[in-house]
Amino acid sequence: MSGQNSAARPPTQSRRWLLINAALALSLIAVAVGVLVWAARQSTRPVSETARRDADRQGVAAPAFTLPTADGQPVSLADYRGRVILVNFWATWCPPCVAELPTLNAFYQARQAEGFVVIAVNDQETPAAVQAFVSENHLSFPVALDRNETVMAAYDVRALPVSIIIDRAGNIRTIHRGEISAEQLAEKINPLLN
Repeated sequence: MSGQNSAARPPTQSRRWLLINAALALSLIAVAVGVLVWAARQSTRPVSETARRDADRQGVAAPAFTLPTADGQPVSLADYRGRVILVNFWATWCPPCVAELPTLNAFYQARQAEGFVVIAVNDQETPAAVQAFVSENHLSFPVALDRNETVMAAYDVRALPVSIIIDRAGNIRTIHRGEISAEQLAEKINPLLN
């Protein structure tokens, strides 16, 4: 009888570990649910505030900037006055940024003769890391380094990626937060090129 009883019931130490693991798992689930609820409540506030700030900036002159490229050459927004400019804030560690760069590059190559330019502004990465990424991905538009986030602050960029579309007069027309698609580019850029 005692042999059957010990086989049916796990040893006391095993039971204790099972209970500890179950309690730990339930605690982690409760914390995760709490974080998700908190994040859902928090995310509605910044989005509406950000949308309001973005709407207020449309039609306003784009903040001027001059930044170095990975090889030390200056890139200035003023150099492209009279063109339709997309200033894209990105980083190599940002998956949606990396995903959208081939789309931006293809659109730039197709429309640059019509007066369209992309200036990619990298967020605080080293010149070597950015140059390696640019070379590996065959990016053909200017890539500038915002080592101190001064341009990001001027454009109110707090998360990546962000694309700022500037018309030929130098005014902000669109602020697109998140990954931008080829269809969205065409919808926002084409009317400005005509």
